[in-house]
Amino acid sequence: MSTIRTFALVACCAVSAGAQARDSAASVTVEPGVIWRHIVRPGGPWVINVTTIDLRGRGYDIRHVRARDSLRGKEKVSAMAMRAAEGADRVVVAINADFFNVQTGESENNQVIAGEWWK
Repeated sequence: MSTIRTFALVACCAVSAGAQARDSAASVTVEPGVIWRHIVRPGGPWVINVTTIDLRGRGYDIRHVRARDSLRGKEKVSAMAMRAAEGADRVVVAINADFFNVQTGESENNQVIAGEWWK
């Protein structure tokens, strides 16, 4: 079983007619074992961000953080990353990985927390 995990955040957005006409991709090494790829497909239109993390012996850990530490609430990803980094933790990558109701902040998807289903 591979210890490399890939997480993808797919965001659909409009690309103006005068914008880029061809697909493009960029890859950045954030730090050893962490690679961020940014892919643009104007024909979709799609903007895709993929982060690949090599978990083999590098001390990386994957954790979740909820907005306002609640099942309901809105908070910027940068604020959640700063809160998660308080104390001994260091956040290398932060990804907005769920859909939510923009009025209430409630997650649109079911979640499993400590082995229990939550909604």
